Amino acid sequence: GSAGINGPSTPNTGFDAFCAPIVKARIGTGNYFHVWAASGTYKIGSLAAAQAACSAQNLQLGSLADMQTCHADSSCDMCAYMWTTEGQAYFPLHTASPDCGSVGVRGPVALGGG
Repeated sequence: GSAGINGPSTPNTGFDAFCAPIVKARIGTGNYFHVWAASGTYKIGSLAAAQAACSAQNLQLGSLADMQTCHADSSCDMCAYMWTTEGQAYFPLHTASPDCGSVGVRGPVALGGG
C-alpha cells in the first residue's frame, strides 16, 4: 500500500483485526487485542475473515465505539490499521510518532487504500 498521511502505510490486500471481549465492561487495555493472521500482518482480507480471526481467540470483532472507549479509558496504542465492525479500518494512537502520526483514533480507510 501507499504511505498514509502521518500514519502507517495503507495496505491493499488486508488489514489486521481489532478484537474485543464478548462480555463487555469498562475494562483495561489488556482486554482489547490487535490480532493478525498467522501468515503475517495485513493479511485479513475481509470483514468476515476479521470476525473469524477474533472468534478463534474467543473474542469478537470490535466496533469503532469499542476502539474509542479503549483509547479514552485505557491508553490503547496500536499503530496498525485494524478492521472494525463498520467494515473499515482504524487505529488508536496514544503516543505521537513520526511513523504513526498524531494522537487519536485515526481512519477510516477502506481496503485498497480508499
